[in-house]
Amino acid sequence: MVNGTRDIVVHAVGDLFLNRPDPSEPFCFVKDVLDAADVVFGNCEAPFGGEAIPTRGALLVAGAASASGLRSAGFSIMSCANNHILDAGTDGMLGTLDVLQGVGIATSGAGATLREARRPARVVLEDGSTVAMLAYACYFRRGDEATADRAGIVTVGGETVEVIPPDLMCSPGV
Repeated sequence: MVNGTRDIVVHAVGDLFLNRPDPSEPFCFVKDVLDAADVVFGNCEAPFGGEAIPTRGALLVAGAASASGLRSAGFSIMSCANNHILDAGTDGMLGTLDVLQGVGIATSGAGATLREARRPARVVLEDGSTVAMLAYACYFRRGDEATADRAGIVTVGGETVEVIPPDLMCSPGV
């Protein structure tokens, strides 16, 4: 504590793709560690719900019920700025934002417009302090960028753009 203020503890992890019958099970060995933080941040690597789009190459789509496992593990903020959040299209991405917010997880990095995607995720702590975090993608698929009138993700740079050759596209169920 310095000058009457306290340290805010933030734990951050990388990509999270959670799709299992018991969505809290993967965190059983780290829950105590995550619980020790004021804010737990992760990258929501896949949309929750929606139908996978075959033209997107490797596809990740999780059941919406799995989002509850993130919240019960202590996650309070999720980045949605990544190369898989649109694997179920714009509706899947926007639905994912709703699902996460519905279980009490703030989001950043994706939205219905560029302005919305740039909005920081905010968490108000028990003592009234506010923590805000931004999320940007530097590795993404061309066309996933949000604009003033198109839903998508917020990006930085742009030199690392994934373009999937047609012969590598996958079709679920084929």
